[in-house]
Amino acid sequence: MRGQRAVATVDIHHLEGGRGVAMVVLDEDAGWTDEQIADLHAALDEEMLPGMDAARGTLTLTTVVGRLVTNHDHEPAAPPARRETRPGRSSKH
Repeated sequence: MRGQRAVATVDIHHLEGGRGVAMVVLDEDAGWTDEQIADLHAALDEEMLPGMDAARGTLTLTTVVGRLVTNHDHEPAAPPARRETRPGRSSKH
């Protein structure tokens, strides 16, 4: 977070044998520098995922810099409104 704005997302998958893969998505509008990205990778590798190690080949980090297009929540959608039909008319158009 920078201020009140989320600027990165990390999706981590733990695999068999103590291995893991992480997808790092960085907001392009946040102005990430190569040095900041390297520091983030180091923090993920050394602090957040201490049982995995990129240098030993037990952690793979993939980083994407892009923009958020949409965000869908997981709340159930309201059912669609029912259309009333008149007798003798089809509801299909």
